[in-house]
Amino acid sequence: MSLPSRHHRALSLQTLPQIDGGKIAIAFNAALRRAIDDIHDRPADASARKVKLAVVMKPMLDQTTGVLDGVEVSAEIDDTVPKRRTAAYPMIEAGDGLAFRPDVPGDPRAKLLFDSQAEHPEQTTPDTGDEA
Repeated sequence: MSLPSRHHRALSLQTLPQIDGGKIAIAFNAALRRAIDDIHDRPADASARKVKLAVVMKPMLDQTTGVLDGVEVSAEIDDTVPKRRTAAYPMIEAGDGLAFRPDVPGDPRAKLLFDSQAEHPEQTTPDTGDEA
């Protein structure tokens, strides 16, 4: 391919960092970093992390002749990490909403050792770590 001048560069994977001040490479590297960080954060999640670079090209037509006058090129960078999910937390219906037991995460119907606490939980004093 012959270039129009010595100042032009042929579009290729190697020349992408020279477009728009390197913004394509910066965006790609940021997406790559997010995927790598997610692998370090959640190594037990065996799901794939993906980073995609798409080069999008659209023809540019001369407005008067309708002849191809150039190509508009942009880049799309997309990264995908697995959804973050928590464990399922059992709850019970309570009036118009739901209720759970933070002190007994697996059993919202668990009974407290002392019935008075079960009947009046707002009267219990929170543990602040200070001794009386």
